[in-house]
Amino acid sequence: MGRRFVAGTGQLLLSTTGFVVVCGWFLRMIWQFYQLISDQNADPKIHYRILGIGAAVFFASWVWSWFTSISLLREAKRDESEGRFIPNDPAPPRL
Repeated sequence: MGRRFVAGTGQLLLSTTGFVVVCGWFLRMIWQFYQLISDQNADPKIHYRILGIGAAVFFASWVWSWFTSISLLREAKRDESEGRFIPNDPAPPRL
């Protein structure tokens, strides 16, 4: 949309990676708690560090997208003030 293919791909990879890490942490935690059903003496060890890493990577993708959005808004405002934006142009946008 904004011809920011590298930024968009990076944001998508970061958010997907963070989501997968958080889901992996959750599944591992659930597995440990299900082990308590068969073994009452089991001691589940919850590693919050993995959750924090996944959440931080996901949050980093959101921050990156925020900066990209601000950049797009500034560029659009600059283009409009320089007259590059023609709102009544009858031609469809180029894909």
